[in-house]
Amino acid sequence: GQETLLLLGQHPGLLAGAVAFDSVTDFGLRYEQFARSPRGRTLQALARVEVGGTPRADPQAFVLRSPMHWVREVADSGVALQIWWSDADEIVVNQHTQSGRFFNELQELEPRGRVEKVTGSWSHTAKSYAQLQLPGAVAWLGLIPDV
Repeated sequence: GQETLLLLGQHPGLLAGAVAFDSVTDFGLRYEQFARSPRGRTLQALARVEVGGTPRADPQAFVLRSPMHWVREVADSGVALQIWWSDADEIVVNQHTQSGRFFNELQELEPRGRVEKVTGSWSHTAKSYAQLQLPGAVAWLGLIPDV
């Protein structure tokens, strides 16, 4: 999800439509949220490797890895976007501070493209994506008949 939104924000001409699932949209905030999770230190260490430091040491790097930074570009892109998130997600917790916040800010910018949210209470697993999310998302993009 995060990578989909980053691609859309930075290279909107490459996409005719996009679907983002359970996205981290504010990577600096997510880094701080890691501290309160069971594997927090490990997740923070992985984030430091990915970005090249901490949000305090290199704030710009975290900003650039955050779709929230690109929300205006997403709004101006005219690309159809569907955003999925779950209030039961145990991987990207507090989705109201991530995908929910991104969706709300995007709506405030009056996006040029069709934007839709899909929310629910599924777990963040490959099975939930395959059975619940992916078929509906592919149909929404017009790639298969409605399911």
